[in-house]
Amino acid sequence: MPEECLFCAEERDIWARLDCGHTGMCWKCALRVRFKGDKEKRELCLECQTPSKGVYLFKDSPEKGSDATQDRVWGIWCEDESVLMEVKYLRDMYCPAYGECGVDDIFGGWNELKKHLNEEHGVSFCNVCVENRPLFLSEQTLYNQRQIKKHESTTESCELDESNFHGHPKCYFCNILTYDTLDLYDHMHQKHILCEFCERTPDKKLIFYRSFSELTAHWRSAHFYCERCHDELKGRGDHHPSEWTFGNEIDFKAHEAKKHGAKAVLDIGIGVRSYADERQRGGYRGGSQPSASDPDHSETGFSSEHVITFQ
Repeated sequence: MPEECLFCAEERDIWARLDCGHTGMCWKCALRVRFKGDKEKRELCLECQTPSKGVYLFKDSPEKGSDATQDRVWGIWCEDESVLMEVKYLRDMYCPAYGECGVDDIFGGWNELKKHLNEEHGVSFCNVCVENRPLFLSEQTLYNQRQIKKHESTTESCELDESNFHGHPKCYFCNILTYDTLDLYDHMHQKHILCEFCERTPDKKLIFYRSFSELTAHWRSAHFYCERCHDELKGRGDHHPSEWTFGNEIDFKAHEAKKHGAKAVLDIGIGVRSYADERQRGGYRGGSQPSASDPDHSETGFSSEHVITFQ
């Protein structure tokens, strides 16, 4: 047997044999692939990429012996009862410190386990990591209060985390943490509105807004917005403000000439309102949400703008 797993490079004492005969994958990698990985690849051998429905976990011999026992939850075979118990401790809701605290019973639920960890050990899981990392609960990192704050922060580092981890970026509109920058990007696209005109600028800014009314206020102050079309067509279901918003003066002047006549004169007010960076302001502080027509939009105490920067 190899001394290290071919995939995680960790030294293990339990290995996995698949139907194809390969034994280079440790038991944890085999179970992660099968029960935490992509659904399309869960029954593939990572060494040869062939389908392999059966999994046999062993310490000594890859050949199934008379002491082999089957886990009834997952249907996998184990060399003996000791290997089966390791599978149960990996999967089920045991205290991750079961060898130290003396509580060997399975907890009845997630909240019961969290309460035990907090009261008896002074530690907790990171909920964002539990929801997003393809690991079993017993493999998740436990943090004390000081460590969890550093772990979640994008400006500090926690000694328990890997060097390439940079915290959980926050959506300051929803006041929630996301797993990483890509997860934040997906969240912003699903829940909020991107300014397509800022995205087309040379620096390709990804600037999102909490609501469409706030995006329209931004268009009116930062881009070229046809107020005449706004007055004539606003509220009509067959028209959208993006039809009379433009990213540059040339397109706007062409619209003026075509839509309103060559002699049409439009007083474009490039607004004095500013949108402070939401991250520097610490997020939404409450209060009523302003409307796009509110002349004191910027004085309501929060910004409607959120900028994402990829590093």
